[in-house]
Amino acid sequence: MTYKLWHLSISMKEIYKCNHIVSIALFLEVKMKILLPILILLSVTGCLSTTLTEQGKKVQLLMKEEAPKEYQLIDDIATTGLGESDVIGVKNNLRNKTAALGGDLVVIDTIEMHSGDAGTYYTGNGRAYKLKKK
Repeated sequence: MTYKLWHLSISMKEIYKCNHIVSIALFLEVKMKILLPILILLSVTGCLSTTLTEQGKKVQLLMKEEAPKEYQLIDDIATTGLGESDVIGVKNNLRNKTAALGGDLVVIDTIEMHSGDAGTYYTGNGRAYKLKKK
């Protein structure tokens, strides 16, 4: 009988000879099945931060305030996906969403930090506004 471990084929005779080596290899293989998804998630979320688009650069940002009276509410908005790696990414994400809706101003109501096995990430909620036409 032959077992495949990574790219190697190992016979039963070889397993008996190298039992402790195989045990270590199998232990590491199990650990990698657990650690690999976590490492991938950390690498993806840890280095990604939303960049500000050209349209997003034109959007004004207010934190936890009421919008001036000359602005009209378009919609409530929130970050999506796995979250952002930092607070700047949340602000950029919400400014870009406001711009995509045709807005000129975003009021950010909350930015929350979440921590877990996959690391730390941030999410945010706000309101997109457009300047009223005179």
